[in-house]
Amino acid sequence: MKLRTRLTLAFTLVTSVALIVSFVVVYLFVERDELRELDHALLVQAEHVASVAVARSPDDPLIGEGPGELVDPPSVTVRYAAEYERDGRLVASTRSFGGQAPRLAEINARIDSPEGAAVTLTHNGAQLRGVLVPIGSRRVLLYAVSSKGIANDLAFLLRTFAALFAGATSLTWIVARWLARSLVRDVDAICEVAEAVATGELDARVGPRARGSVETRLLAERLDQMIERLGELVAAQRDFISSAAHELRSPLTSLRGELELALRRDRSGPEYKETIERALGDAATLVTLADDLLAIARTEGRARAASSEPTRVSDIVEDATRMTRGNAEVRSVEVAFEGEGDVSVACSRKEVARALRNLLDNAVAHSPPAGTVLVRAAVADATVEIAVEDGGAGVRAEDAALLFTPFWRGDGERAAEGGTGLGLSLAREIARAAGGDVRYDASHAPGARFVLLLPRAAATPRQRSGAALAAASSSGA
Repeated sequence: MKLRTRLTLAFTLVTSVALIVSFVVVYLFVERDELRELDHALLVQAEHVASVAVARSPDDPLIGEGPGELVDPPSVTVRYAAEYERDGRLVASTRSFGGQAPRLAEINARIDSPEGAAVTLTHNGAQLRGVLVPIGSRRVLLYAVSSKGIANDLAFLLRTFAALFAGATSLTWIVARWLARSLVRDVDAICEVAEAVATGELDARVGPRARGSVETRLLAERLDQMIERLGELVAAQRDFISSAAHELRSPLTSLRGELELALRRDRSGPEYKETIERALGDAATLVTLADDLLAIARTEGRARAASSEPTRVSDIVEDATRMTRGNAEVRSVEVAFEGEGDVSVACSRKEVARALRNLLDNAVAHSPPAGTVLVRAAVADATVEIAVEDGGAGVRAEDAALLFTPFWRGDGERAAEGGTGLGLSLAREIARAAGGDVRYDASHAPGARFVLLLPRAAATPRQRSGAALAAASSSGA
């Protein structure tokens, strides 16, 4: 069933149930009040008839139809009266009964009630409403009138309700249909755009077509924003794949050229060795690029996982320095560390060490020969900052926004240093997966300064105990 039909039926059903319940309540109250008023009037008139009969003959009170005995207000209502002994024997009845007054046993009411009892009975197909009141101590009077007036009032109420019910239900159906169409129109527009996006049309938007409720307009806006972001991600993915293919093509083309050149003619051993060395360099470039691509893929698809044990910053720096030692020795660059090495971070030692290694490799590559790369560690609230500073040419202001773009190597001196252009972007991905980040500090000069921010680990009981002992020793001194 369509949403529009379901909403329309739901609104109409709720309205119908509410109307029916309201009518039943009103119907019962009207019936009760009219019967109560009729019973009160009958009781007053029956007591008057009984008092007249007793006053006329206390020993043998009999009802009659003479003037003043049956109280008839100005109306065409016929009065029914019958007098019974308490044992049920009929003593007298009015002509309105036509000699067929009901037996007392057929009347379902208490005859010993001193204030009178209301009864409902049928005579010749007519519904009567009456009361039973005592006459003296030995007899009972039945005094009744036709209840057709009440029946007519209730029938009129029923017809009125039927007309109102039909009108209200029809109006509710029309209004509900209009509201449902207005709401579903927005939903249909959103579904249409979602289906278009699913088929690859990333330029589809809901836009102003959502004109219904605030909620559907907000949903349409969020969907448009999501599609916009999805388009950006798809475009970035295409650029990444294109750049990766380009980066892979260059060393592969070079490797193929070296091998084809080596096979064109016979060469000496040193010439073959030189060719193999160049081919090995291209293969090493391919392996490095493949490792970086695999690391980025793993980092983007992995949620942050808390380390089982806090890792000290000094251990991370030691691992990263050891991994970059070969590059540093080739360029005669020294890597120095200063700052708070005993503080711990809540990260994987292996992953964060790789991120720091990438920053160190970048700093070593852009440091002058025999230069120094300085690693500083500091604590800022719940974050540990590990800064890597080099003394190279630094980063041009116009290139700062592109530093973390995959495969970007810039122009001039930075591009001449080679590399895959994935080091900084991979370092940032690893840091963000660990709950941190990598930032470029443009205020540092000369050279470049990159800061690795990591979440600080909560102090262990042993560390808190050691800190307390140190504080106590300091106070004692």
